[in-house]
Amino acid sequence: MFEAQMIRRIDRFMIEIKRRCYELMDVDGGLVLDLGCGPGLDVLRIAEAHPGGLRALGIDFRPQQWGTGWKMLARPNVAFVAADAESLPLQDACCDVVWADRLLQHVVDPSCAMVELARVAKPGARIVLADTDHASGAIFCGSEMFGASFMRYRASTIRNASAGQLLSAWCAEVGLKVHLDEAIDIDINDFGEAKELGFFYGGWDEQFRLEHADEAPELDRFLEKLALSDRRGEFRLNGKFHIVAAQK
Repeated sequence: MFEAQMIRRIDRFMIEIKRRCYELMDVDGGLVLDLGCGPGLDVLRIAEAHPGGLRALGIDFRPQQWGTGWKMLARPNVAFVAADAESLPLQDACCDVVWADRLLQHVVDPSCAMVELARVAKPGARIVLADTDHASGAIFCGSEMFGASFMRYRASTIRNASAGQLLSAWCAEVGLKVHLDEAIDIDINDFGEAKELGFFYGGWDEQFRLEHADEAPELDRFLEKLALSDRRGEFRLNGKFHIVAAQK
C-alpha cells in the first residue's frame, strides 16, 4: 500500500515532465509501447488521449505487484504484458513509439535493454527516454551544500545512478538518431515532500545504518539538520532529470 501511494505522489510531482514526454512522442496512431510501465497510469493516459486511434501496450517485469491494477485498466486498445526489458516478447519493428520513463536506472544491463528497445521499434519510430541523474543530487540548507557523502551513498544504492546523463550515449550505441537531449532541474523545497517522494523512507538510509552502524549517529544529525532547515524555510533538494527524443 505504501509503495502504491508513493508512486501516485511521484506521478503527480512528475506530471509536467510526463506531459513534455507525451508531446515529444507525437503520437498519431499505431502501437505505443510504455517500457517499464509500472501500474499503467501513463498507458491509460496515452490511450485516452487518442480514443480509437492507437494501441497502447505496457510492459513491466512485476506482474505480482501490478497485475490486479492492469486488469482494471485494460481496454480494447490497452494491454499489459509481464516481461523483462532485456528480453521483450515482441516481433522486430512492431512499435511506432517507444517510451521508457525512469527504467534504465534500474535494469541490470542498460545496453541490452537498449538493443531490445531499438529492435522492436519500426524504422522511423519515435523513441522518448526519460531518466534521473541521481549522481547530481545535492541538498542545500540555506547557502550551505550539506550531506554530500550521504547523497553519494544514496546514489550508490541505485543500479545506474547516472542514467539520465547517459541516455544519448546509449541511443548512439544502438544507432538511434538523437534530436533532443533536455536537462531539467528538479527542486524540492520541502523536507516532508522529499520524504513522501521516497528520498528518505526505508531505503538508502536504513541500508546505511546496517552497513555503517558506527556512523549512524552522524546520519541522525544529518536528518535532524534537514528537519531544522526545513522549519526555517532553508531546505532545498536539487537534481537533474533528462529527457531524450530520438528516432530509429
